[in-house]
Amino acid sequence: MASMSESLPTESRIEGRRLYWAAPLTLIAAVLAAFSVRSVAVTLLTPQPGFWLLGWSVPFGLGLVLVAVLTLALALLLRFAQKPVRSFRITAILTGLVFLVADLTLLFVPVHRPGGNTANPIILAAAIVMQLAAWWVTFTLLTRLTQIKMVKP
Repeated sequence: MASMSESLPTESRIEGRRLYWAAPLTLIAAVLAAFSVRSVAVTLLTPQPGFWLLGWSVPFGLGLVLVAVLTLALALLLRFAQKPVRSFRITAILTGLVFLVADLTLLFVPVHRPGGNTANPIILAAAIVMQLAAWWVTFTLLTRLTQIKMVKP
């Protein structure tokens, strides 16, 4: 027989105070995810030395920017939005798309770097996977670590 708490209808809501510990934990996880993808990509693709897109600073900067932007967005949405979870999902998807478009412009815009004028599509794909890994970890952890289940009245 199911327990009484399992049969009661519940709803999730985000607890803003959880951002104080969820954001730093998310930053660490996002940077680790980006570094993991970077390490595999550099091992398999062996990019030219000095290629900045798969450099050591990119995963840290990417994780820092993603977590900062999405944490600030979540905090503001908790304060001002009527449906903060739905609004945050839309904001997170749009943020991911902005980062993706910025990466894709490197295929067409000349970049001053050793070895060529535009980004190598295969290495750019690896950088996009690195970005998606950091984005997914950020989006998933910020929503899951800050949610609490409440029993509907």
